[in-house]
Amino acid sequence: RRPTDREARAPELEREKSTKKAELDLQLPNTFQFGCQLVLRVTERWGIKFAGVALVSHPDGKQHVVYLPGCLTFDPAGISGDPHSSERIGPFCNRLQIGLAILQLCILQWGGTADDLDKVDEVFRDTLDFYSGRLLMAKWMRHQVEKACLHRRRASPYPTFLQSHIEAGDFVLSGANRRVTAEYLSTFCAGQPVVPDAYLRKVCAKDRGCFGASCFAGLKEKCATPELPIASWNSSASASSSFSSPRKPSRGSQRGSLSMESVRTALAAGGAMEWEPADSAEAAATLYAQGAWLKEDPRS
Repeated sequence: RRPTDREARAPELEREKSTKKAELDLQLPNTFQFGCQLVLRVTERWGIKFAGVALVSHPDGKQHVVYLPGCLTFDPAGISGDPHSSERIGPFCNRLQIGLAILQLCILQWGGTADDLDKVDEVFRDTLDFYSGRLLMAKWMRHQVEKACLHRRRASPYPTFLQSHIEAGDFVLSGANRRVTAEYLSTFCAGQPVVPDAYLRKVCAKDRGCFGASCFAGLKEKCATPELPIASWNSSASASSSFSSPRKPSRGSQRGSLSMESVRTALAAGGAMEWEPADSAEAAATLYAQGAWLKEDPRS
């Protein structure tokens, strides 16, 4: 049975091994529509840290950004206790979401249409439903791509996007495992979005300084209880050209006992985030001009 956010969802536990395969053959016009630059730098919006942005630049000079989640990014649509789609994005979900977003960007960059994106969604539906379960995150990522590439407009913030689905009855928050969503959205509505303690505890418990270190610079658990983790915090933000490759925290990190409030403060501090973008793509363009990576039209 396929998962749906229109009703209460329980954690999905696998009882047997399975394999899903996605295959698709698209015939694209091969006409270059816009430039797309990846700015891989820890970026915070609405209290949520992203691994970076895709900066879409149109020939008329308009620029828009697509926010890219990373390993350990908080997903307010996550399900507490779920092995795949919890409030903390893990390595597989991250690779899937980023892979789909880059595929969608490339399709539209070379003349594809929304119908082509529908075909991508269809062939990846089993993989997304049964191996990830982050249905609303996937919808928001496509929403961002379409707004930036086709409509040339600013996309809805993720929390606003979730609120619209709640109002439409497409996202039901009943059940204790959706408490993180309600808690986060209440802080967003109050004008000071803050990630919930449940997410912070999971980050401290799961991040071993491997896949998460490249995006979040540590919070490396050494010896901890659930209430008082002993963590290593790297005060310099990292940039990585790969969303899945590991990077060790720097030797200059400071060690000490951190309460949950201290962890929250560290995640929000400027030391963990060297750059926070404006609502427009201007700041992303500035970062690119300072040396970020660009994929240009190979024919130029």
